[in-house]
Order: sequence, then C-alpha cells, then structure tokens
Amino acid sequence: MSVEVPNGGLILSREEVRMLYQVANLKDLRAKLRDSGTGTAAYKLIHELSRATFANSADNGITPRQTTAIRDNGYTTVVQVAHNAGISERTVRLHLQQQILPATKSGRHWIITQDDADTYISARRKN
Repeated sequence: MSVEVPNGGLILSREEVRMLYQVANLKDLRAKLRDSGTGTAAYKLIHELSRATFANSADNGITPRQTTAIRDNGYTTVVQVAHNAGISERTVRLHLQQQILPATKSGRHWIITQDDADTYISARRKN
C-alpha cells in the first residue's frame, strides 16, 4: 500500500515497485539509459527502484533495508530511530503516540522528519 508523505513524496511497497517495474518495462529503459549515458537522474531513480525491488530485504539479516527516497527527502523510519537511539521500536511508537517524538501518521506508517529524529535521539542519549 503506497503512502503519500508531505512535500509530494510517495512511499511504495516492494510489491508496488515490482509491479511498476514490470508494467512500465523499466528493465529495458534502465539498460537504454545506462548505454546512452543520457538521463542520469532517470537512470539513478530506476536503478534504486531495481535495488529496492530485487535486493534482499535486509542488509545484514537484522536491519531492514530502507529506501534512499526516505533518507534523501529528509524523513526516517521507526526502525531507524529505534536503532540509532538504542531503544526498541515499541518504545519509539509509544513516544510517537504520546507526542514525545513529533511525527505525522499516514495510514499505518509514521512519517518522521530527520530533524525531529535527530533531536529525539540526542535527547535520549543525554539521559
């Protein structure tokens, strides 16, 4: 299920990206862009879609892979905040519900700005 984020961003599930990749024939377009040397921004985007779609769901077997779109647009996830703060995901979600960590909820997903996450994490480390 896709999630629209502030500033016009969109987060797609792996299944949605896989469907988009197949329907839009992005494999062939990616090869054309790579071979022609033009459209580098488009090539990078399609490359990231490919990685997100076909890569393993975890980099090291523990931490879920996060799309660069989230990071590049100044957002982070509950998993990343929990990992960086050294606390459980459940604690982060509890703090989100209690508004200790500011965020917006879109469907089942929390949209956390990187600035708010950094402030929250640094405050947790002082305690």
